[in-house]
Amino acid sequence: MIIELVKKFKSLFPTKIIFGGGPEVSYDTKSFVDVFDYVLSGEAEELILPFIDSVVQGTELPEGVATMEKPYPGFTAARREEIVDGE
Repeated sequence: MIIELVKKFKSLFPTKIIFGGGPEVSYDTKSFVDVFDYVLSGEAEELILPFIDSVVQGTELPEGVATMEKPYPGFTAARREEIVDGE
């Protein structure tokens, strides 16, 4: 349901940045990185401010933020394989 809602929002407001986080996207990044502009994995309390700063300032994204261009940054090779394989 959230994927459909985000797609609808994006069609209405194509210039707005949409990011997602939480357990669902952390464990299934592959499904969400195509929909959200950014996917935040890990502890939001630690990641949200550095993430916002990097987007506003146009600097490198912090570890744990995925995009279409960098779908699995910050993950170990083993964790990356789990995500890609859908396990």
